[in-house]
Parts: sequence; structure tokens; C-alpha cells
Amino acid sequence: MSVTFTIESNPTGAFQFDCHDGLGPVRIQLNASSYESAVQELAAHEAQCATCGIYGACVQAVRDVDDDLDVNVAQTNAVVLLYALGLHNEDLSGGTTAQDFFGRVMFALAEERDDTGIPASDYRHHPQGLTLIDCGIRPGYYADVFGRLSALAAEAIRLGRDIEWC
Repeated sequence: MSVTFTIESNPTGAFQFDCHDGLGPVRIQLNASSYESAVQELAAHEAQCATCGIYGACVQAVRDVDDDLDVNVAQTNAVVLLYALGLHNEDLSGGTTAQDFFGRVMFALAEERDDTGIPASDYRHHPQGLTLIDCGIRPGYYADVFGRLSALAAEAIRLGRDIEWC
């Protein structure tokens, strides 16, 4: 599971999906005027595309703000980030103004923080014989993520939108 920090956006009324047949995902815009007709158009594509027919695809609403600056992190890392931002809650979701978020990110960047990383490890001592793997955290992770959150907040300020996460 993960948490994504994003700029508040609104649906445009258009729909799309990602086709994964070939070298990589290709975003396909649908000509549908409703979600139901978009699902029908996708079903017709899946009938002709072997990859999408096997693995499926899902219709997505086109939003009025691009998601290129979105920051997606593992839930465990989100807890640490949200505590550092003073925004932690039990369900790891929420929202605030871009200006408030930007200020919190700037404060978090200025704080002294051990950013040397945590090595990956696996635990084989689980009572049921399972191997639990902790992937660790690479050195510089927090500086990188707070830098990306700063860019996200700056764009949200420019657009006059809030920041949301869930």
C-alpha cells in the first residue's frame, strides 16, 4: 500500500486508459461522453488487444491538473513524512492549502535529520517460518522526497489549488 501526495484536481468529462501492449504504456483517450460508454469502448479495445484482454485495463477520468509532480511513497515512509510535516493522522489521508503545505515542507527541509539511510534486511525468525523483508531506505531519501514535495506545493500555489494525500 502507498500514499500519494497530489494537487487538487477536477474531472474534465473526458476518459482515458493505459494500454500496456508493446514497449510500454500508451495512454489512449476515449471518445466516450459518459463513464458507462467509456467502459464499453475499453471492452472493445480489450477484445482486440491480447495484453489488455489478459491483464485488463481500467477507465480513468481525465483531470484538469497533470499528475506528473505527484509523489507516491510507501505507507511506512508516509508515516514518517507526515509526522515531520505535522500532518499525521490514523488513515494517512488529508489535505491542506498549498501555502500551508509548502511552509511545512520548508520547515521539514531545514530540520536536522539523519538521512544516511537504513540498510535492507530480511527476517527469517518469524514463528510461522515466513521471511519478512525490509527494503530499507536509501541515503538521501528524505531530502529527495521533501524536495519533490516542495516542487508539488510550488505548482499548487501557482495554480491556486490545495494539496491532497491518501
